[in-house]
Amino acid sequence: MTIKVARVAPLFLLATFSLSEVASASYAIDANDIFKEVIEQSRKITSLKKKLSSKEKLMDAERSYYYPKVEFSIDYSEFYGKQEPPLDSDSELVMSINSTLYSDVSSDRIRSADNNRLAAYYSLKQKENELYFNVVSELLKIERSRTFLAESDLIREKMDDFITQISNAVTAGVSPVSYLRETQLIKVRFNDTIATVKSDIDSYFTQLYLSTGYKVVDKDEVGLPSVLLNTVLAEKLIFDAQEGVNSNLDLRSKYHTVAALKHDADANFEKLIVSAFNDTNIGLKSNSDNLRGDVRESSAVGLRLQYQLFDRKKSKTKGAAYNTYESEMESLEDERDSMRAKIIELGENYDTMMNRRDNLLEQIRLSKNLIDSQEKEILVDRIEFIDMVKSLSELVRTHVTLLNNDVKLYDNISEYRSIISKPFN
Repeated sequence: MTIKVARVAPLFLLATFSLSEVASASYAIDANDIFKEVIEQSRKITSLKKKLSSKEKLMDAERSYYYPKVEFSIDYSEFYGKQEPPLDSDSELVMSINSTLYSDVSSDRIRSADNNRLAAYYSLKQKENELYFNVVSELLKIERSRTFLAESDLIREKMDDFITQISNAVTAGVSPVSYLRETQLIKVRFNDTIATVKSDIDSYFTQLYLSTGYKVVDKDEVGLPSVLLNTVLAEKLIFDAQEGVNSNLDLRSKYHTVAALKHDADANFEKLIVSAFNDTNIGLKSNSDNLRGDVRESSAVGLRLQYQLFDRKKSKTKGAAYNTYESEMESLEDERDSMRAKIIELGENYDTMMNRRDNLLEQIRLSKNLIDSQEKEILVDRIEFIDMVKSLSELVRTHVTLLNNDVKLYDNISEYRSIISKPFN
C-alpha cells in the first residue's frame, strides 16, 4: 500500500506557519459601552453623587454666613390678680433681623465644608475609576485569551494533519502503534489546555459581573479590539511611587477628610462675633376700659459685639478635636507609605514579567524556526511525524506560559494605572 506522505508533504512547505497575525475582531459592545451602563446603573455611584450634592449645599451655606436671618416671635399674656393700672392681657410681636458681619471661625468653617466637598468629589471619582478598570482589566484578559485560542486553532490544524499521517503510516505498517498512541495523548492534553483557557474566559466574564454588576447576555458580542493588547504592552511604564501617592484619588479623598477635621477643630471655639441687627417690637395692651387696647411700637438698629472670654468645655472639646485630627493624619501617612511600597512592588513585578515575556517570545520564535526546519527534513526522512507533533506540543506549552504571564502583566499594568488614575487611550 502506498503511503500518502509524498503527496501531502508539499502542502506543509507551501504553508506559512505564523501565529503573530490574528485578525482584529470588532464587537457590538466595547468597554466604553459597558462602562457607561455600569455608571448609570450603579447604586454606589448614585449614592456618592447625592453625597457630593449634600456637601456642596453645606459649603454654600457656610459661605453665606453673612446672609440676614429673620425671626418672628409672638408673646401673649393673660394677667390675674390686682394690677395698677388695671390690665387684662398683653400681646407682643417681635421681628428680629440679624446678620453676622465677622466671626473668628467663619473661614475655618468654610474651609472645612470645602474640604468635605472635595473629599466627596474624589470619592466619587475614585469609584468611577475603580469601575472603569474593573471593566477594562477583565476585557483585556478575555481578549488575550481569545487571541491564544485563535493561535491554537492554527496549531491544531497542523497537529491534526501530522496525526493523520502517523495514522496512515501505522495502517500501512511502517510506523509503530505507540507513535499513534503518544500523539493521541498529546492531542488530548492539547484539548484539555484549550478547555481550561475557555473556562478562564467564562471566569473573567463572571468576575466582570461581580465587580461591576454588568451581566453579559451574549459573550461573543463583548470584547476589545485585539490591537489594544499590543498597545498596552508597548507603552513603557515608569512606576513612580511619589506620583502614585500624589495622584491616587482615594488618598486625595482621605486627605481632604482629614484636612476638614483640622478646620473643624479650629472652629470649635468661637470667641468673637460681630453682627448687625434690626429689632422691631409691636405690643398691644387691653383692659375692660379699653377694649381695642393700646398699641406701642419700638424699633432699634445697631451693631452687636460678642466675645467669649473663657469656656472650659469648649477649650477641652477643641483639644480633643485636634487629637482626632492628629490621629487620622498618622493613619493617612501610614496608608501613603503602604501605597509607595505597593507601587515599588508592582514596578519590580512588571520588570520581571516583561523580561520573562521577551524570553518566551524568543522561545516561540526558535520553536517556529525548528518546525520550519523539520517540515523540510521530513521530506528526506531525517525526522518522523511524531517529532513534528512533539514540537507543536512544546510550542503550545510555551504559548500557554506566555498567556499566563500576559494575564498577570495586564493585571499589574491595570492596577498601577488605576492607582494613578490614568485610563487607557
